[in-house]
Amino acid sequence: KKMQPHLLLIYESRELFHSWPINFMSTHSSFMRLKIKLVRNLEVLMEKRDIRYVDFLLTVNESLAEILGPYFKLQNKTFFTRNIPFYKKLEPVSDNKLRTHFGIPSSTKLLVFIGSKVYPQTLHLEQVITEICNQPNIALVFICRDDAGKRDIENFAKQCNASNVYFHPLLLQQEIIPYLQMADVGLVPTWNKKDLSYWLALDNKLFEYMMAELPILATQQPEYKKIVEQYAIGVCVNPDEPNAYYKGLQAIFNNYDLYKTNLIKAKQELNWDNEKQKLYALYTAVESAIKK
Repeated sequence: KKMQPHLLLIYESRELFHSWPINFMSTHSSFMRLKIKLVRNLEVLMEKRDIRYVDFLLTVNESLAEILGPYFKLQNKTFFTRNIPFYKKLEPVSDNKLRTHFGIPSSTKLLVFIGSKVYPQTLHLEQVITEICNQPNIALVFICRDDAGKRDIENFAKQCNASNVYFHPLLLQQEIIPYLQMADVGLVPTWNKKDLSYWLALDNKLFEYMMAELPILATQQPEYKKIVEQYAIGVCVNPDEPNAYYKGLQAIFNNYDLYKTNLIKAKQELNWDNEKQKLYALYTAVESAIKK
C-alpha cells in the first residue's frame, strides 16, 4: 500500500482482535505465558497502526461492525457478512453413528458441541459439564480437535466423574451436517462477558446446527439472541442463574416440535444465497471508489 497508494485495501477482521482472549493451556510455562502476552500486545498495536492504510473493512456480524468502524476511525462504512452456509436439504440418515460410536441408547437425548478447538475457562464448557454431569437420559458429545485444550476439558469431565460426557474426533467438512442431524440439541455456551470479541461472537456452529435442524441451546448474548430468539429455534439462557443450561435443555424438549418446525423456515431465509448480497454491496462500494 505504501508503494502503490492508489490501490484499494480491504481488511477482513474475523475477530474483535483487541478484545480477543488469550487462551492459556495447562502446558504453558510461566515464560511462555509472558511471551504470549507480549506478542499479543505487539500485534494489537500493529493492527491499530496499520489500519490507516485500509480503505474498507469487512467483518462477521453487526455488533463487531458497529465497534470496529469507530475504533479504527474509518471513513467508509464497515461491511459484515455472517458465516452462514449454503442452504442444505437434509437427507435421511439410516445409521446413527454418534450413538453407535459411544454405545448411547436411543432413549438418551444427545446434546452436541462442535468446534475445531475447545478452550478451557473461556467458552463456559466447565459449567455445562457440571450441570449435565450424570443427568438421566442425557449425553453430552464434544466433536473437536485432539489438542491441549480438548485434553484439559476432558480431564475436567473426568474429575467430575461424568459418565455421560463423550469426545469425538474432528469431522471432515462434508461430514458435519450428517453427523449433527443424529443429535437432538446443539450447544453454543460461550458466556464470556469480559472478552468482548467472544461476548459479541456469532459462531459458525450456530448456523451448522440450524442447517442440521437441531434446536439450539445458547447463552443470552446479543448476536445469539438475534438468531435463536428472533426465529424461535431454541432457548437462550443466563448461566449466572443456577442450573441454567439444564433448565434450558428441558425447556427445549418441552417445545421440541415447534423449534423443529421453525428451523425449517429459518434456514430458508438464513443461508449464503441471501447473505452474500451483503458481500455484493461491498464490491459495489469498492467499484464506486475505483471510478472516482
